[in-house]
Amino acid sequence: MLAAAVISLLLQAPASAWPIAPYPGAELYPMGTEAAVNGRPLSLYYFAIEAELDDVLAFYREAWSRAGHIVSVVRASETNAMAGYLDLRSRAAVNLLLVQEGKKLFGFPAVMEGADRPAALMASAGDLPAPPEAESPTLYESREKGARFRTLSFAVRKSPAQVETFYLREMGTRGFDLKSRHSDAKNFDGTMLEFARGPKNINLTISSPDGGKTSAVFLVANFPAPRTTEGMP
Repeated sequence: MLAAAVISLLLQAPASAWPIAPYPGAELYPMGTEAAVNGRPLSLYYFAIEAELDDVLAFYREAWSRAGHIVSVVRASETNAMAGYLDLRSRAAVNLLLVQEGKKLFGFPAVMEGADRPAALMASAGDLPAPPEAESPTLYESREKGARFRTLSFAVRKSPAQVETFYLREMGTRGFDLKSRHSDAKNFDGTMLEFARGPKNINLTISSPDGGKTSAVFLVANFPAPRTTEGMP
């Protein structure tokens, strides 16, 4: 599956420059997705080359260490590893996921600019509201071919029932209707809500890790690209 996904991206032109040290003999390609985490631009790339994971991992660990960075390495399995560092000058976070598929080694570099979270993060969430007491929010955004995909996750010191009441009110003021509500204590310790406004859909999951004292909240918004009228009468 991984190889098929990468092959489908080969139609894109190689990147003009590497955001990390170029690996000898490899060409870097942009993933073609505009994304951001907590308002910070996230640049996604990939490269593929016949090489051993250990060799590529050692190359980047040595190159980044020589540049003065403190490198973090996580070896998940024989065929998966991740390395990265935080640039203390630019506050950019650099991560590299390596996956071995037979003789082929796939590398997925990701560069996230400016690691400080903007104070206006929650205000920028738009149709993904959160209670004022929300803690540790993470907002992910991507755009592809005009469509927009966003997720917002956070913790809040409120019971799931209180959080649900908040969203029923807030989503209603934004013109969203409740399409479905699902709660199954036997299979899932939480509640799932689905809201819709025209073609826009927002799914909400509320769960509690401590018996109702606090809640973990995860929202997913999928906004399709506007329909084109080209060629229509």
